Amino acid sequence: MCQCIKGKCFDVRTKEPCTPCKGYSECLQEILPCGTREIQVEEEADLNFDCSVKFHYGIRDEMEYVLEKKNGSTMVPIQTFSQPTYVKYLADFSDVGIYSCTARSRTTRFPISTVDFNVKVIKGATRPLEISQGTLPPIQDIPDIPDVDWTLVIAVAILIVSIFLVIGVIVGLIFYIRWDSKTYLDYDVEQQKIAEKDMLRLTSLNIMKTVKTPTEDGFSPAVVRENLEIITEK
Repeated sequence: MCQCIKGKCFDVRTKEPCTPCKGYSECLQEILPCGTREIQVEEEADLNFDCSVKFHYGIRDEMEYVLEKKNGSTMVPIQTFSQPTYVKYLADFSDVGIYSCTARSRTTRFPISTVDFNVKVIKGATRPLEISQGTLPPIQDIPDIPDVDWTLVIAVAILIVSIFLVIGVIVGLIFYIRWDSKTYLDYDVEQQKIAEKDMLRLTSLNIMKTVKTPTEDGFSPAVVRENLEIITEK
């Protein structure tokens, strides 16, 4: 690499005289300034620093770039990178200020050029919220729904309703039979009680000899009533 100091140029390794790359002499001063570049960026946009200078392409040494920000009277290192460009994502108003990007030999750390940047951040226009497709959950395939045989569904529904109706009818018949049997028994008991009362009346009048004798059925209501009719006639 050809280095120039106070107008004399020599190779850094061999110390032999050399001719600097075209354009290098234009940037060569004590601090190697190669101009100031104005950058204006909207808030939350990407802030790009381009540290490249045309004569860099003629330098055979491997280079690196050091980005610094001015803080009062000192320069604060921000980032060292191997490519001539650097991106600061989502710029905000704290990024406003003066920056310096120095290109230097990675081997000797000898500075080759320095580019200054004057960064301004402005209020960005209101933009609708953007949703990154990469954050959305993947769309899953919906399985095919088989066709429904509505005729079969209706037939099954009718069958179920019919079964419940039959069960209801059977239960109703059971309750009706039980109620009818109870009513018949109650009626028979009542008739038996009436016959007993009539027999007591016959006994009290002591006229059982003139009337018909009860049958083997005991105090049959028909026999008792017939006896009562005989008593009435007498």
